[in-house]
Amino acid sequence: MAAGVDPHYFDSLWKTIDLGVDGSVALLRRDGLLMMRAPFNESIMGKSFERESVFRDRLPKSPAGRYMDASPVDGKVRVYSYRTLSGQPDLVVVVGQSVDRILAPWHQLAVVSLAIWAVACIVLVALCMILNQAWQRRRSTEARLRQSEEDLSITLQSIGDAVIATDANGRITRMNPTAERLTGWTLAQAAGRSLPEVFHIIHAETRQIAIDPVQQVMEHGQVVGLANHTALIARDGTEHQISDSAAPIRDASGAIVGMVLVFSDVTEDYRVRASLVKTTTMLERTGRLARVGGWETDLCTGATSWSAQTCRMLELDPPVAPTTSEARLAFYGHQGRPQLDAAVRA
Repeated sequence: MAAGVDPHYFDSLWKTIDLGVDGSVALLRRDGLLMMRAPFNESIMGKSFERESVFRDRLPKSPAGRYMDASPVDGKVRVYSYRTLSGQPDLVVVVGQSVDRILAPWHQLAVVSLAIWAVACIVLVALCMILNQAWQRRRSTEARLRQSEEDLSITLQSIGDAVIATDANGRITRMNPTAERLTGWTLAQAAGRSLPEVFHIIHAETRQIAIDPVQQVMEHGQVVGLANHTALIARDGTEHQISDSAAPIRDASGAIVGMVLVFSDVTEDYRVRASLVKTTTMLERTGRLARVGGWETDLCTGATSWSAQTCRMLELDPPVAPTTSEARLAFYGHQGRPQLDAAVRA
């Protein structure tokens, strides 16, 4: 039985199979004789390829397989698959695809992967730069905060008045050395305690407990001052006359987040004032008993005032403040005025 294959039919049939550019299909006899090949090349029809490795080494071992080799027809490197026909074991079909065709999806995947990797690297670098900038800003902010804390600490340590700061709940957060000395509490001991527990104040005369400054600041939201005659009872029982004021601490939104209390020890001022009142009272009593009058001139302002006894002696209702130097000395004799003028000028 003899059979024939139309080369053009075989070529058109090959084109329906997508082997890509440089792909090939060949039908050969088992002894290597080429019966048909697509793409068609008439010059090699009937040529024997028995010396090729597929017929020499592979086909004797296995009726089907795969290998890569340069084509003996056009010299192009392809990956080949061969198989003997099940109905015609003397015929072998060899199909070849170019290496570029086979590796194209891998090339595309590699390009896509490389692009993704490049984008990821760019994003990573950008993220690192952003994080570094944020870290640098944070370091700068922390440095400024530390510097502010140091400046505030130095200021609080250096200020002569006593200073106590609290949070919005009235818990102590800061104290300077003056406040520690007057209250008898160290900052380590007072931190976190309520203000009235450390800053124990009473009315010096009635001995009643004074109003908590934190409560006043929270209620009014503005600077408040303590009433006169306020006394601070230290931790050891020592009593100090004080004057103070309290002001709210606000955040950027205006909300009250704490309070600062500034106070000073005015015990000596009260003592001096009481002593002056006592001395003045004694002088008034002495002048009344001895019927001796007097007058006082402020050398800075020039204001003059007569004592109550002087007013009584001149039958005037006190207080009297003469407006001219002549009026001040009107009741003195002419012989004593030079000494008075010299005393005033001195």
